[in-house]
Amino acid sequence: MVRGRVIAINDQPPRDAVPPDARGDNSLRRELNLTWQSDVPEGNQVVAGEWFSAAQTEGDASRGWMGAVDATPQAAPVPISVEDGLAERLGLGIGDEMTFSVGSDEITTQITSLRSLNWDSFQPNFFVIFPPGVLEQFGHSYITAFHLPEAEQGLIRELITDFPGVSLLNVDAILGQVRDVLAQVTRAVELVLALVLLAGISVLYAALTASLPVRAHESGLLRVFGAGSRMISRVQGLNTRCWVLPVV
Repeated sequence: MVRGRVIAINDQPPRDAVPPDARGDNSLRRELNLTWQSDVPEGNQVVAGEWFSAAQTEGDASRGWMGAVDATPQAAPVPISVEDGLAERLGLGIGDEMTFSVGSDEITTQITSLRSLNWDSFQPNFFVIFPPGVLEQFGHSYITAFHLPEAEQGLIRELITDFPGVSLLNVDAILGQVRDVLAQVTRAVELVLALVLLAGISVLYAALTASLPVRAHESGLLRVFGAGSRMISRVQGLNTRCWVLPVV
């Protein structure tokens, strides 16, 4: 993995070469993680163009790739593969050229293929992939992903002790923290719903209590006009439902 920044697209400043709505894209404001690979990575699929040929993956110096790093006018652009989502956002396609700044050097590249990939997987994914023989000369680091069974979690401590230069990111621990946060949010939502339910019951009780004198007066009038207990009960029940429905 090598860090590089996009400094030109088709010999124009990046913000001038992309659509207006993509000028604030994060990929133009930060360094991208670049990598090299001879074969299509697992989980990636070429959706346009062609993957690097055998001659390209050999890094043939006659193609002028080292010259491309030195930014000589005769240098041939380095073929690259770009993630299709990034290409769509920046309005790029097959044949477009991108210039990267890596350290103090510049690399002129040309898009020869577009890839679709699954960002939800736990595999390392990259926006831009170079053929071998270009980025190796720069300072780089390595990244990988692996699954460690629960019974062997103690090896993490040994790995960090034996290799202090390795940065380990425990995804399971991060997911555990996310689950804890979601659990707390769920409990908070349940508490709010319980308070809303109690508030509704309180309002209903207050409404029924406030209407008690009115209902008593209505019952007296109904008895004066000869209504029986069953008729009064039905009328009072109907009045109660009329009070309940607006509250709910």
